[in-house]
Amino acid sequence: MSELRAVAVTGGKGGAGKSTVAVNLAALLADIGYKVLLVDADVDNPNDHIYLGMERRKAGDIVIKTPVIDQNLCDGCLKCVRICPTHALLGRKGSIPLFFEDSCLGCSLCAEICPKKAIKDG
Repeated sequence: MSELRAVAVTGGKGGAGKSTVAVNLAALLADIGYKVLLVDADVDNPNDHIYLGMERRKAGDIVIKTPVIDQNLCDGCLKCVRICPTHALLGRKGSIPLFFEDSCLGCSLCAEICPKKAIKDG
């Protein structure tokens, strides 16, 4: 059985040629007999399909489950605020945390850690 390998072409600057390198490398490997999966993970401007002469198609919706805090159950312990990796929750001890949806990853850590079960996925 052959060993699976992963190759990543990455960088922070746009226009440096990452997609060009990735598409050409994938095509070369496929041409010489390798099974290839090319993933264009550019969230701002995915364009590998253009290089390959393909149409983009929507595979499905991406749903991010954001927390809903039940104000009747929350006691303001702030465990959710402390565990949130993106600081999407902000609060003072004893108060209901404020939620910033644009910062939320939908990881549900806040709901998992809440001792009062005051946080549900919305």
